[in-house]
Amino acid sequence: MRARGTLLALAGLLSFGGQVSAQGASGTRTVARDEVRSWILEIDGREWAVRPGAPTTLGDTGLIRLVGSAHTLPRGLFSFSLFRDNFARDPKGTDFAVHGFTLGFGVTDELEIFGAVGIENRLKAHYLEEPGGPNEYPFPRTPWETGFGDVRFGGKYALLNGSQGNGVSLALRAFFKVATAEAALGLGTGEASLGGDAVVSKALGRGSELHAIAGYEWNTNPDSPDTLAGGASSAAAADLFDGPVFVANAFRWGVGLNAPASSRLQLQAELSGKVYGNTSIEQTNTADVMVGASFWLRPGLFVRPAYVLALGYDGRGRDVSFAKRSGLNISIGYHGGTLCCEIHTPPPPTPAPANRPPTVSASCSPSTVLPGQVSECRATASDPDGDPLTYAWSAGSGRISGSNAEASLDTAGIGAGDCAPVTVKVSDGRGGNDEATSRV
Repeated sequence: MRARGTLLALAGLLSFGGQVSAQGASGTRTVARDEVRSWILEIDGREWAVRPGAPTTLGDTGLIRLVGSAHTLPRGLFSFSLFRDNFARDPKGTDFAVHGFTLGFGVTDELEIFGAVGIENRLKAHYLEEPGGPNEYPFPRTPWETGFGDVRFGGKYALLNGSQGNGVSLALRAFFKVATAEAALGLGTGEASLGGDAVVSKALGRGSELHAIAGYEWNTNPDSPDTLAGGASSAAAADLFDGPVFVANAFRWGVGLNAPASSRLQLQAELSGKVYGNTSIEQTNTADVMVGASFWLRPGLFVRPAYVLALGYDGRGRDVSFAKRSGLNISIGYHGGTLCCEIHTPPPPTPAPANRPPTVSASCSPSTVLPGQVSECRATASDPDGDPLTYAWSAGSGRISGSNAEASLDTAGIGAGDCAPVTVKVSDGRGGNDEATSRV
């Protein structure tokens, strides 16, 4: 990444808004410089209009939680955010809030690395009398717990750049969870997990984009707890789980839409969830709908609030109020943006060829007249550039009339034996001229 590109990204020399792109002869979508509504990056001598972006709670460029985009940070650019992710799970009344931060960095124009740290996890559990809890939080001990969360990191590689061809982008995303959350408090499983997603993005026009993910995560089975929810003994735990504790692997899915609403505002919507496999505790497949808006205070600096509503419940639990199914996600941070369209600078117009002056000759007939007679004069002119010509006639004596290629000389008043010079001057209107003289 050139230093100038980074400075332009941070300074924000241009205003915001959607990109108006066209198809260049080389297959690259282009935009005229005066149509750019974001900011401009220079990479390897080529200038690009920037697509404003923001990180997911996983840390990669994307929408709100699970749905990333197939776009990546360009080489040398970065992102960070402070976020709150709030969501509800079965049994009803179970509420989680993750407070943390994310980091992202463009290693190359195609490779982005990212990470997220749950600085503080908050758990509100209403399922102490139930046989265990959600897949990622199976061992709650008390109705309220707070502590350090898990650390996640990963990478995303762009296989297909939507700036080429039909606007479809494709990327692969891989991630790994380091089990730093306190499982004894029910804030995690206490074991690592990993997974991967295929990410597709499609430009819809006027700056809007559709995003989708499909992937899988593998979760390591935790050790059997000494006690379970409600203070169950280890013997009761063995009876309850009928052997070792198995958490589920999961199929991950999600779709989302990003649409510019104004020069500084983008509306976002995400529907995402997980489909669980076999597990010791029967799991309800999750499905969350999220609606939010990203507001850019200045180039790269954003605030994104989002409303989250859990759709999937299996009926367990005491708290069935609708309000307990909703939550608030908010993210504040900086994102350097992704590449949208190459700036098209039209070549300078071909300079006009140097002007070539016209040529003219003049003749008068008859050339010898008696005093008072009229002589007809004619100019023969040509211009090598084909420019239209104007004519100006003048005479040293007598009276001449005419404005085109022909004129008449009235010799009244000219003495016998005198000679009257007749001159015609032609001009091409571009500074070229010539003149010729004939004598009567």
